Amino acid sequence: MSRGLFKKLRTSLVAQMVVVVLAALMIAQAVSFIILGNAYRTALSDISQRSQFQQIESLVWLLENNPMTDYPAILAAARTKTVWFSVDENSELSGKKMNGRDQALVRRLQDLLGADYKDRIWIKVDTSRAFSDSHNKWKPKAPCVGDGCNPFWQDDQKKNHQKRAPHDDDRKRRYFRDGWKPPIVTSLQISVQMRNNLWLNLKAKSPAAPPLVAKQTVVFLIIATILVLCALAIMVRRITRPLRMLSKASIQLGLGEQVEPLPETGPADVKETIRAFNQMNDRLQRFVSDRTRMLAALSHDLRTPITTMRLRVELMSESRDRDQLLATLEEMQQMSEATLAFMRQASDNETTRTVDLNAMVGSLCDDLEEVGLAVGYEDSLETVIRCRPVSLKRALRNLIENGVKYGRRVEVRLEHTVRSGQHFASVVIDDHGPGIPEEMVEQVFVPFFRLEGSRNRDTGGVGLGLAIARNIVRNHGGEIYLENRGEGLRVRVELPLM
Repeated sequence: MSRGLFKKLRTSLVAQMVVVVLAALMIAQAVSFIILGNAYRTALSDISQRSQFQQIESLVWLLENNPMTDYPAILAAARTKTVWFSVDENSELSGKKMNGRDQALVRRLQDLLGADYKDRIWIKVDTSRAFSDSHNKWKPKAPCVGDGCNPFWQDDQKKNHQKRAPHDDDRKRRYFRDGWKPPIVTSLQISVQMRNNLWLNLKAKSPAAPPLVAKQTVVFLIIATILVLCALAIMVRRITRPLRMLSKASIQLGLGEQVEPLPETGPADVKETIRAFNQMNDRLQRFVSDRTRMLAALSHDLRTPITTMRLRVELMSESRDRDQLLATLEEMQQMSEATLAFMRQASDNETTRTVDLNAMVGSLCDDLEEVGLAVGYEDSLETVIRCRPVSLKRALRNLIENGVKYGRRVEVRLEHTVRSGQHFASVVIDDHGPGIPEEMVEQVFVPFFRLEGSRNRDTGGVGLGLAIARNIVRNHGGEIYLENRGEGLRVRVELPLM
């Protein structure tokens, strides 16, 4: 049950459209996050560098225009959690080689400070995931001024480091738990030689970027996706509902049922399709009706001249020619009656109903056995099909009576078969006769074709019995197969299951 439901959902147009659109939305969102994330990180990096350059410009001006005794206070005021400053006699970047990106940043800072600082600026940018290691490496030294270092700066720096240590440990645990990696951190080191020949050294790291996708954004994306999929499902169902109606009507038409004109609903393209189907259905019904009436009228009108000729021949004196003429007229009358019977079956408008095929075939075999025919039936499980019971019983009776007439006895049973992925209920009729030559298996279904003598009591043995039976079965969406089995002929009537 669940497997059939899964297969139905997998092949459903609504399910396929929802899956395709959902996959497209997810891929689009992932690509958008990648592009926006790169742009976001780049923008944050540019903003951080611009801020550091402006701070360097301000500090250089303050330090050059204030006494050295004010340096600790100035540096302490400029310090943040991610930026450290020191004033030293040497550059922190001495001996390090700058790449093209570093040199471009040097030119940008030089434009801010002025031409006097040419060849007096060193910058180094480094990118790594070593969040904690880089933090430990960036413990700033106390600014050395004159002969020694300022004790106030040293004590304050120690306290600041001790105060931040637990916070940094928490961040480390947060980044590394469950196998997570810390974010990419960009460290920036700048050394600027001031006019007093002291070096202002900056060590900074960019803070961890805030998340690009906030909780509210995720909720919005989920709601938007659900709304898009619901709207898509509604539109697809609006298309598929009339298509399912059209498919059902086409099957009914193929089974020979009367199909009423379908309501023209749905989009314009679907309406055009339904309108074309209604026109085709109307033309087919008119064509079949006109053909049936014409042939029935022709067969009916032949009765009068045949009867007149028969009376005149019977008034003739007995002779061989008279007997031959009477035999010919008898055959013509039988053909006319058989044609009328065929036309009545073709124009049958019996209502399609749901029946138990096992009960119907069992009842038919019992009736035939009561009238003296050697018919055996193997009872089976309930088999429900949709059919026109009267016409279908006529076809089965025809086949069973032929089997008894030419095979002495028949055994009937029900089987379930699968052909081209479709399930059928098969009525199997086995007789014990001589069978049919293989080259004539298809010819026996041709109207008025006879292997020998009469093969059908109702139609006068003119060769319409099997043609009528196959026509009825095909109008039910089934087929008749003949097979020589060595001990007689096997007739298999396959009818589609519900």
